[in-house]
Amino acid sequence: MIPLSIQTPNDGMNVFKALQSPHARHGFYIMLKVNEEMMNGKRFRDYDDQFFAVDEPADFNNYFAAYMVMCQAARLYDSGEYKKSIDTYNLLNLDKLQAYYRNSVKLDYLYYYTVHNPDYAKAKDIYAERGIKKYLNMPLPMVTRTLCAFEFFVNNDKQKAELLLENAREQADSYPNKGIRLMEKDYLSHLEKLMHA
Repeated sequence: MIPLSIQTPNDGMNVFKALQSPHARHGFYIMLKVNEEMMNGKRFRDYDDQFFAVDEPADFNNYFAAYMVMCQAARLYDSGEYKKSIDTYNLLNLDKLQAYYRNSVKLDYLYYYTVHNPDYAKAKDIYAERGIKKYLNMPLPMVTRTLCAFEFFVNNDKQKAELLLENAREQADSYPNKGIRLMEKDYLSHLEKLMHA
């Protein structure tokens, strides 16, 4: 229960952050509820557009309040509204966010500027940031999918991209959260179509 936040915040830090404001407490509740529902197969696009709404003013420097914004962005992305998803992320001050959450958002920026709104200079800048390097080594399907897209479209390394695509599929197939598993499989299918168009 001692609040610690090295790479990801521990339970003590979560309780500490949740007690800081009504928005944070609500965000903590939403995090638990969403995690439970997604474990059973619910996706972000299945939520009503007001489910993740945050009343102003909210301290988005608190990662539970920021989590609501991140979920809203994820809901928009899962609904195919990629630009609106990025516009929603832009509400956050990433410099003030805890590293794990900051890098989760940057990963989505990286994918957006690689696949949905190609700007390879921006993508390269995000990829080269010192803070995201460790995160990009995590064996998660969303990370591997993003690396696959980056290698294919930005670095033009088709062979490496195909290997990463296969790794991402395997990671998605064994991912314990059913909702995320379903989303990642859809996102990988979409990416594969773009790669083989």
